[in-house]
Amino acid sequence: MARQYSRAHLIAHARAEAEAKGIDPHLFLMQISRESGFDQDAKGPLVTLIKPGSKTPENPDGIPQLDENGQPKTIQAHGIAQIVSDYHPKRLQDDLKHPLTGEPLWATSRDLDPFDPLEALEYAALLMQSRIRTHLGKDSWTYDPSRAYTKEEHDAVREALADYNAGPDPNSIYREGGLTQYADVILNEADL
Repeated sequence: MARQYSRAHLIAHARAEAEAKGIDPHLFLMQISRESGFDQDAKGPLVTLIKPGSKTPENPDGIPQLDENGQPKTIQAHGIAQIVSDYHPKRLQDDLKHPLTGEPLWATSRDLDPFDPLEALEYAALLMQSRIRTHLGKDSWTYDPSRAYTKEEHDAVREALADYNAGPDPNSIYREGGLTQYADVILNEADL
């Protein structure tokens, strides 16, 4: 079991990670608040995975993916950053690459413990930084608190939030309906 931290410590750490990664600390705090309410032991709902392309007007819920036992495959997010272990790297260097050069964003490869709230916040901030830069098509972008987001930056942040919630595939069924509202809710809460 991971060490338990006070809510104040977790908020301060989230702010520090956002600042270190060059993303908007207020936005990141709103994101983590939406994800878990800063509850380091939070568990998301079980979500049944749906076969891509299986949603139709006749079958609006789609066809579930099946596991090796023929049962519907489910996933669940855990911890302060609501990481779904099956879809995130076991080692930090394995997943996140520089959007233009393809180089690893982590200086050293090390194990990722999604249940350690400090590591989860570091990973979440780096993932957001990577996704924002990818959507902007820039290898270096840093949040500038002295000015408002440009339209391009706002759109990139919105897409990065959607990626964080439902994966980077813009055609994912998990970005339809209510799940696509995730980004807009956070942007509204952050008053952006």
